[in-house]
Amino acid sequence: MEISLKILNSNEIIFEGYTDYISVKSTDGRRGILKNHLPIILQLIEGELSINKNNKQYFKIKEGILSFNKNNCTVIIK
Repeated sequence: MEISLKILNSNEIIFEGYTDYISVKSTDGRRGILKNHLPIILQLIEGELSINKNNKQYFKIKEGILSFNKNNCTVIIK
């Protein structure tokens, strides 16, 4: 099972799909999330959100919120 990921802002869905790994910059520092991670909510700060399935993809963000639970991840960004 992979991580189901949705990245969105107030206007549109930027990414919707599956990934093996998520890396974000939060108020607690850089965090990595793999499948079966414990449930978590993170406040994101300006930086790069990266995901990795077969190749890495990068998204620049100013700030946002990440919610992860039961291999479902939603990221709301500015």
